[in-house]
Amino acid sequence: DRTFVVHEAPAQMSSNGNEASPFSGRYGLIVGNLSPNKNIASLVRAIAILRARGITIPFIHVGRDEAHLIDKHCASNGIERAILSAHGLSDGELTSAYRNAAFFINTSLHEGFCLPLIEAQSCGTPVIASNRSALPEVAGDGALLIDPQNAAAIADGMEQVWTDQKLAQDLSRRALKNAQRFSWDRAARELRAHMERILTHTSGNIA
Repeated sequence: DRTFVVHEAPAQMSSNGNEASPFSGRYGLIVGNLSPNKNIASLVRAIAILRARGITIPFIHVGRDEAHLIDKHCASNGIERAILSAHGLSDGELTSAYRNAAFFINTSLHEGFCLPLIEAQSCGTPVIASNRSALPEVAGDGALLIDPQNAAAIADGMEQVWTDQKLAQDLSRRALKNAQRFSWDRAARELRAHMERILTHTSGNIA
């Protein structure tokens, strides 16, 4: 009862989308610096499952991978060139990468918010996300939620979005609608209201 939650929001992605996409063709997109909580191991296992089914989806990771987790898990699953890593993208290039992706995926075991998820949704990108931690609250009705510790379920979700255009279009529509819940104007108003409430309460106690 002494805690207030003020959600953050994506940048104005719509104003940064004039640059050409740095990537061609269809691809799945992963955004964020990799750490153990990002659970890249389950995603790589899911990619291996898809390849065993005869489905090869190119994946692009935007961010740092200082522990070389992608290479480590690809090697342990016997797959090569499964995920291309890129970093140093401009805001416009990142926006174009979101907009041109077949889907954005997050398989984290825990997140405090996951700003890339909302960035993807604000670009109308179909989102596949973990059903753990803060992700269901943030994703709302605008994502296909999966069990991040079930590689087969992750593979099923990616296959559905990759092959079912109607589902992808529905997720895109729902993503845009959900992203409207988050804005920095709203965050500023909420923060100011909470601060004024605290100051009023404090002043009353002092008096």
